[in-house]
Amino acid sequence: MPLIRTTPGNPASVASPASGAAPQSIALAVGGTTNIDFSLGEFVVCTFGAGNCTITFSNIPSGKRVSISIVQDSVGSRTLTWPATAKFAAATAPTLSTGASKRDVINFVGDGTNLYQASTLVADVR
Repeated sequence: MPLIRTTPGNPASVASPASGAAPQSIALAVGGTTNIDFSLGEFVVCTFGAGNCTITFSNIPSGKRVSISIVQDSVGSRTLTWPATAKFAAATAPTLSTGASKRDVINFVGDGTNLYQASTLVADVR
């Protein structure tokens, strides 16, 4: 599946993974809800705006791995509310890094309806 990169106000562009294209980039809505549409790509970078956010998922793939990278803004301490379709070990969402500009990565496997945590949270990736 090609990787998709989207930026606010710009149309999506398609590139093959071999070209080194960046993953789907999503600016998280401040104090609102942001949808991650996996039909646009299975590797997603979510960057916080100036506040907390809730996410939802659409077009969850079946039998495929998805990777979500979550990046704090320059202030940090933002929180993320996961949808009920995100299933975590021991039914507990991982704690995100809270420092300014910190990046965490988590992998899931989809069944077409839910995403199941497939790795521990990789915190503070540099």
